[in-house]
Amino acid sequence: MKALLRYAIVKGIREKHLIAVVFGPAILIGTVGIGFIVRSLVTGHAFGDTTIVEKLGSALIEVGALSAVIAGGGGTFRVFRKELADRSVASLVLASRPSMIVLAAMIYGVASGVIALVLALLTAGAVTFSSAFPLPMFLYGCFAIIVATAAAIAACSISPDPAVLVPSLIIMLPLSVSIEMQKMPALIAGAVILFVLPPIASFLVERRCAA
Repeated sequence: MKALLRYAIVKGIREKHLIAVVFGPAILIGTVGIGFIVRSLVTGHAFGDTTIVEKLGSALIEVGALSAVIAGGGGTFRVFRKELADRSVASLVLASRPSMIVLAAMIYGVASGVIALVLALLTAGAVTFSSAFPLPMFLYGCFAIIVATAAAIAACSISPDPAVLVPSLIIMLPLSVSIEMQKMPALIAGAVILFVLPPIASFLVERRCAA
């Protein structure tokens, strides 16, 4: 497992997608927030109004959490995509079981997604001059990231073609929003995805190696 994670991190840094995953949501939030502030100053709207600041902060937190979910899932999908596409993943299986490859991809995506989420939430607080950390949003966002990584590795094991992400996004985006809104049906659906898809992904990875 350590060797797989080390390989994933080195590959992510070399190909620069790890940097995009970790810092992308924070950059997005910072750009949107600063853009809103500049627009408010230029147009003469009172950005100092408490209601406006609270609404901006809430919107930035929601967008940041959702973008971190997408980043974490995207990181999981990409980390071993090339190996699955050219079947060189078989060389990884020689040193580890398919289930470990799936788990390593998920850990990579979850870790990078959670770091991205923390940076995004801190950026939202900095832009709106708020010192309060939205702990509930963070916790539910972490769960949504874990669910997204399970869906991403399952999608990648079915097909390494990025087009396979389209149906996954159609399902995961509204589900992630519902999870972050703490809706019980979404939490149950997320738990089902988390327990069902990784074993399926492990089976498909093993079949791909044997083909």
